[in-house]
Amino acid sequence: MERVAVIGTGAMGSAMARCLMRAGFRTTVYDVRRQAMEPLVVMGAKKAERVADCTDVDAIIIVVANDSQVEDVIAGPGGILKHLHQNVRPVLMVMSTVSPETVRRLGALCRARDVELIDAPVSGGHVAAENGNLSVMVGGAKETFDRMRPVLSVIGQRLYYVGELGAGEVVKLTNNMIGVTNMFLTIEALATGVRNGVPLDTLLSIIDTCSGSNFHTRNWPLAKAFFEDFARDLDSARNNLSLSIKDLTHAQELASLGKGPSPLLKSLIDALKEMKPEYLVEKWTEVTK
Repeated sequence: MERVAVIGTGAMGSAMARCLMRAGFRTTVYDVRRQAMEPLVVMGAKKAERVADCTDVDAIIIVVANDSQVEDVIAGPGGILKHLHQNVRPVLMVMSTVSPETVRRLGALCRARDVELIDAPVSGGHVAAENGNLSVMVGGAKETFDRMRPVLSVIGQRLYYVGELGAGEVVKLTNNMIGVTNMFLTIEALATGVRNGVPLDTLLSIIDTCSGSNFHTRNWPLAKAFFEDFARDLDSARNNLSLSIKDLTHAQELASLGKGPSPLLKSLIDALKEMKPEYLVEKWTEVTK
């Protein structure tokens, strides 16, 4: 494993690419937004003009926003499977959070072309991504997971092999059912306390000894940076809100497949669909300023 391509150089993908370059991997990058690639090119990454230019490598990391983009990158008219080099079969790693069924369907298409695919969604946010400190949940062939360890260990310090293709996405969506819910509820709870006259430091110190303690209250400096970035401006808030709804909708689909209704999750999705980005920028700033 010497040559790696990263498709999707948003906050997470660009952070992964920087980690790979620092570790000595020859890194190719591609994003439909040309300007998103430029800082990486300055660091020494090879800029691809199209997805097809990413296929002459050992592994391709896919970090795009949603299922349709993942499908387009892998199986679309301009996608990887349509532009494989002779005798070169890169391992594909879907690190986006998507439906398990999406990666299983794409896995079948990949197998028909003698291409290995694993799903490897991550948790930790862009701060952890910058430091190569993500948690990575991997589904697919165990042999492929072992083969990809040199790449994955640069991206995450906690690597979990969780089973067959799609299992990584199952674990990530299960985690997000709790994590995303806690995220929104924690910031609103803290805002309620602050608005009613209790200093934030006092709230956090007491909550951490009580039943309300969670990842965000225990790691407030990290959580604060995340909340600030999430609602940095209207575009960021709008985009991150959309991603949260997408993840929870996939989790809802997963619950339905298991014949286990999740009424609380449905209520949260409905509430997020009604939430305005202006609210996030204005109200979250009350806590993070």
